[in-house]
Amino acid sequence: MSGSIRFLLTIGFSIWLSVTSWETAYAQSLAISQLKDSLQKPQSDSMRALNLIDLGRNYIQINLDSSWYYLHQAIFLSKKLPNKRILTKAYNALATTYVATGEASKGLAILRQADQISRAYPFDSIRLEVQARMTQAYRIQGNYQQALRIGLALDNDLEKHPERRAGLVVTLYSELALIHQHFQNDSLALLYYKKAYQFATNSRNKKSILAASGNLGEYYVTHQELSQAEFYLKKTLAISQELKLDHSTAETLRNIGEIKRNQHHYKAAIAYYEQALSIQKRIGAKEFIGYIYLELAQSYGSLNNLSRALSFLEQSITIFKAIQSAHYLHQALLVKVKLQQRLGHADQALQAFQEAQLLSDSLNGLEKQKAIAQIQAQFDVERQQNQIANLKKDLTLQQQTKNTIQLQLSLTQSQRTLYIAVSFLLLLFAGFMYINFYKLKKSQQLLSQQQDEIKTQNEQLTNLNKTKDQLFSIIGHDLRNPLVQLKQEIHQLQLAAQLGQKPVMSSLTGLEQKTDNILALLMTLLDWAYVQFKGFQTNLQVVNLTDHLAQVSSYFSDRTNQKQITIINQVEGHCLIMADPQQLGVVLRNLMDNAIKFTPVSGYIRLLAIEHVNTIELQIRDTGIGMTEDMINLAFTKPQVRPGTQAESGTGLGLKISRELLIKQNGKLVIEGIPKKGITVKVFFDKPAHADLTSD
Repeated sequence: MSGSIRFLLTIGFSIWLSVTSWETAYAQSLAISQLKDSLQKPQSDSMRALNLIDLGRNYIQINLDSSWYYLHQAIFLSKKLPNKRILTKAYNALATTYVATGEASKGLAILRQADQISRAYPFDSIRLEVQARMTQAYRIQGNYQQALRIGLALDNDLEKHPERRAGLVVTLYSELALIHQHFQNDSLALLYYKKAYQFATNSRNKKSILAASGNLGEYYVTHQELSQAEFYLKKTLAISQELKLDHSTAETLRNIGEIKRNQHHYKAAIAYYEQALSIQKRIGAKEFIGYIYLELAQSYGSLNNLSRALSFLEQSITIFKAIQSAHYLHQALLVKVKLQQRLGHADQALQAFQEAQLLSDSLNGLEKQKAIAQIQAQFDVERQQNQIANLKKDLTLQQQTKNTIQLQLSLTQSQRTLYIAVSFLLLLFAGFMYINFYKLKKSQQLLSQQQDEIKTQNEQLTNLNKTKDQLFSIIGHDLRNPLVQLKQEIHQLQLAAQLGQKPVMSSLTGLEQKTDNILALLMTLLDWAYVQFKGFQTNLQVVNLTDHLAQVSSYFSDRTNQKQITIINQVEGHCLIMADPQQLGVVLRNLMDNAIKFTPVSGYIRLLAIEHVNTIELQIRDTGIGMTEDMINLAFTKPQVRPGTQAESGTGLGLKISRELLIKQNGKLVIEGIPKKGITVKVFFDKPAHADLTSD
């Protein structure tokens, strides 16, 4: 059977998948929104898992990555639930996405797990759907014997349960038709196709009509009855577009394009192919995209646009190699041979032919391996039956020897009693020795633990003494000198007042600025002392970052007005974080103090909050003098003390204090800077959990 026909046989499942799982675009959007809202509310794990499954199903046509994400979450949660039917539904939905995108092997592996779990429960609709999907997946994979076996068994089960028949009858008839078509029993295949179409028409269900008409159209394509094929496929296209089923629309467009290509209407075929390609690229079904590229290459080749044809062909080859689709890659290589021959590139044509030949040999080898595996399986069954017969004989012999063994056991019973008594005495002695050893070891461990605690306390006392010395050193050096200067300036103002001179405004402004600097320096030293002497007790709670930023901006308003610095606050609304209010205030004051200190007159400071999955990122950007990479690396260990743009003094401890306090609050501090262009300080806080928000 040609690659084109084999590809067409996969579309029955795609159309069935579209019409049984995907709603209209509006309904999908509304359902997704409602499901996401429900996930934010308190609910049982079972209900949450079912909502995740429904969310994954609704995302199948819109975004496969989102569908896989939610379905994997559903599987993870369902494994913990006692009701494994939910896990079966999750496996079934995930397998659907893989089969729909051409990855039948992955889908089958998951479906086998779902089938094994479903067999532990009475026959129900979930098990029916799993077996229907397995029938389709085996057929798409090329294992028609296994697909026929499961399909006939499913048909028999449906006869026993007519109340569950309506939802699957169109699918079952279509699958049996495809399987009979593979075995070249065309009359029986057409009969099943027409039965499916008749049932769908009588039910007046557009989705069922879509699946049945699509399959009939594909059947007529394979038999070159192109007018009949086009009639049914255009019915399929109209319903697909009405229901906004992207995948079904794309595949129907591709099928109509193939009809136009077979009718030698190549430009019309290209138009249909390009529409189908645009939709499939949005969905992300790689195998279907690769096959459309191959058909575009053949159409452009028929129009003698060989360069365009070769371009599309190379794209299809790249995709088929990436997804390891050997059958379609073999087709593409054969087309490449013909194109290269027409271009006169004999060497490249020969290379493509050799690749195709190797691939053909490999495919033939796989078919032989399948046949050998089936023979081996039959042999294994016969061997197991023989083993069962031999085991029955062995059971008879074992029964005869059992009586002999019982006699021997009675003779050894007295010996065992003696052995038990001796063993018990030895065990008592060993227990006594073990208890003494355990007590001794426990005493040694307690002594060692006390010694370690004394050593730790000595180290803590040493560190506290060093911290005390360092604090007094900073107070003596960094705080005394500014106070001496302040006293001298006040004295000069007093002398001027005694001489009858009016104080100059610049002198008063400078005096106010020095007072602010000393106050900021004193607060920094107190904060650092609190941190070093464990003065801060962390109490994490939900905090409104917007309010704290407003308080800090108001606190520094005099300094920003004096330096004509503009603060651009882009933190909007109620930005909630998990933090200790007191420690947060210290961190924000230190960071804003640094930004104001090192920003020149008429500069800017920008405040920005960015929401991540689990954190809130606060950015404080200034247009100041910036920092080198070496200065950033030493900022938390050996900070460099630098004067501000108006000679403001400092201790260099602000960033270190901020980092230590953020660590206590499960936060993080990152500095990015460029010399003479300012720095960006990034502060990360945890987002409040739902329970925290509820309690508050």
